[in-house]
Amino acid sequence: MSGAPVGLTLPHLSEPDPELAGEGALDPLGLFSVADRLAEEIAPGITARMFRVRFLTAMAVSAAINEGLGDIVPADSGSTPELAFEWLLVEALVRRLESSPSATLRVPGSDKARSVVSRDGHLGSSAYLKTPKVFGFHGVYKRLAIALGIVDANLSLLERGNSLLRTWETEQGLDGFVDRRPDTNGGSLALRLEEATCAAARAGRVQESPKVAMWSDLARVLRPDAAGAQEKRLLWDWLVDETEPVRRELVGGIQRLEEIEDEASALRALRQGASADLGLRLDAIDSYERFSELIQGSFDWLRYYSTQRGTSPLVAATLPSEGLPGEVLRLLPQVTDTVARRLAPLGLEMQFEGAFGRLRTAASVADLAQLLFERHDQVQRAKPPHGKRSWFDSATEGVVVRLPYRLPEAPALTGAYLHPYRVFAIWSFLEDLK
Repeated sequence: MSGAPVGLTLPHLSEPDPELAGEGALDPLGLFSVADRLAEEIAPGITARMFRVRFLTAMAVSAAINEGLGDIVPADSGSTPELAFEWLLVEALVRRLESSPSATLRVPGSDKARSVVSRDGHLGSSAYLKTPKVFGFHGVYKRLAIALGIVDANLSLLERGNSLLRTWETEQGLDGFVDRRPDTNGGSLALRLEEATCAAARAGRVQESPKVAMWSDLARVLRPDAAGAQEKRLLWDWLVDETEPVRRELVGGIQRLEEIEDEASALRALRQGASADLGLRLDAIDSYERFSELIQGSFDWLRYYSTQRGTSPLVAATLPSEGLPGEVLRLLPQVTDTVARRLAPLGLEMQFEGAFGRLRTAASVADLAQLLFERHDQVQRAKPPHGKRSWFDSATEGVVVRLPYRLPEAPALTGAYLHPYRVFAIWSFLEDLK
């Protein structure tokens, strides 16, 4: 592929912090749910954590290798054949491609693998990601692999997956891999990977010596930035399949952009000349992000104001009417109505109104603050598995922001988007498909 945009710095999505996630320190007002559904409207199957499109091929290889391993007895409930293959591939990429940063960039689990390998260890159930079924490459890319028809919900190979595998084996000089033909390079590697995957699943950790040739072979044929021309063509054709016309238009539009500063500017640029279907969705996104910035900004201002007061409680009835909350109060009714109107054709109006409709009734800064506190408490209580603490502690006369959530600088409204709409993921795909 050619013509991918330049000038965009991709965000670094690190491996999840268990303490942060456990505290519930994300999405304090429950804004993400609607945003994620809007993102699915324009980029179905793709998520913000996807960056290396060739992991779709890796999943097809994994499905073929694990086809006959369903009866093995794993070391524990987490040591599935799919996860065992994942350990092998991630470890191979780290062991053999560390001198090529572009090859291991944004590979799920690579940070952990570097740490383990540096201590002469191997990846395994006790030495990998905390939640591998979510944050490992099978977990990250499963949604798209299913959407494109490469594997099914059980990670079994489908027709497109078989086509991708046969293209891959030909371009990588691995004829015989899919059919396990004896006395071929492909058949030999397939058997070797099956044995290594089986052994890792049974033991709960990789069993291969650091010196075996398999590491180099596996890293070479599934290097994230080295797909063959025909493999790239297949992946591209499926991403822009006519059965998903909005995603097709979005991907093609991002490919034509010469420069991207951020997702907001990219999607606003694509709005010009967009089809009616894509335009409707981009308008809904832009309105929802304007609303999100207003109420998140107000909530952050409450954190800031409480921070300035130290241990003195923040009392809603005594809040000043000037500044950011006053500006939001004036804008909120019209913005809220616009969002609801633009979400209606997408079937999202009721979800939005149920969560945020009451905010348009705020008659004062005190009302707005109280509604935001109530919304925040509701969101925190609903977070799995048993609810999370509020970011504010109750005091005799009001609330005090808790130490981890203090905000020393006043927030400002900038027009930026708060949520990812998969532009970065698509741009990264395009880079690997060039």
